[in-house]
Amino acid sequence: MHGTVHSIAEDRNGQPYARLALNVPAGDTRFHVLLRSAHDSLIKPLAAGTHVLAFGEWTVFDTPHIPQLRLFADEHWQIAHWETDPSSGLPTDPTCPATVTARQRADTPAQARARARRPRPASESRPPQAPPTSPPPVAAVPPPQVQEPAEAPAKSVQPEPEPVDEPTVTPPHREPAAPPVASGTPPVPPRPPLPPPPLEPPQTGRSPRRRRWPRWLGGRR
Repeated sequence: MHGTVHSIAEDRNGQPYARLALNVPAGDTRFHVLLRSAHDSLIKPLAAGTHVLAFGEWTVFDTPHIPQLRLFADEHWQIAHWETDPSSGLPTDPTCPATVTARQRADTPAQARARARRPRPASESRPPQAPPTSPPPVAAVPPPQVQEPAEAPAKSVQPEPEPVDEPTVTPPHREPAAPPVASGTPPVPPRPPLPPPPLEPPQTGRSPRRRRWPRWLGGRR
């Protein structure tokens, strides 16, 4: 449906909606043409005199007073709006409202209105700082009393023992050792040891004495 916004109104719950036409004759009765949405962001860009092209399923809502022909928009692309340039009289480029966010879909209209009406705390306002207070006076504290140490009892003085004459011990007299007299004869070197006697060769054969016995015995015969 194409039309021009007649006015912007709110229902009993404070939800805004756009009136595209009022008291449109239809035979012996009349009706209103309304553009509504559960999301405020789709209706807020519209104002009186804005041209609107709305896409969707239009339904008839029969009321006790005047019937309504209305459209509930759920997406931003269902509404296109533009203005007329007063100087040239030409229409501006059509645009669509902002996209509906996931948070807007999760919140009910009542929750969204309560969050919008909730006053925001001023981030810049800060409580006035109290002027610096002087530190409380410090009470005078008397200096600590220093106790003098008690006098130590006088020690008894004992008489020192008289020195005893010790016998004088005379060390024995030692004669100085005479230095060795150097003789003119040089020392005789030691003789080399005698070589060991040669070993006797082993005797082989008969003893020579035994060989003489037969001769001597033969001579005796």
